[in-house]
Amino acid sequence: MSFSIGDLDVDSMILKVSLSFVKKSSPIGQLENADSIFEIYTTFYGDQVMTVQGTGAGAHVTAGGVYTDLLRIGRKL
Repeated sequence: MSFSIGDLDVDSMILKVSLSFVKKSSPIGQLENADSIFEIYTTFYGDQVMTVQGTGAGAHVTAGGVYTDLLRIGRKL
């Protein structure tokens, strides 16, 4: 299973995004539909990973956001 994965190194401010193969049993491999996941690694927490997972912006959410933006723009004209 492959996913587009971003890796941000805050110390060096380097962001890498690539297509990566992951195990289906991994947290990323368990994602469904348009879900998103962030795994945060810090020196403070050591080997303990902080995970934030939730609904991503699928087609309906994105369309709703664009529609709302267009309505706001229309009110300003």
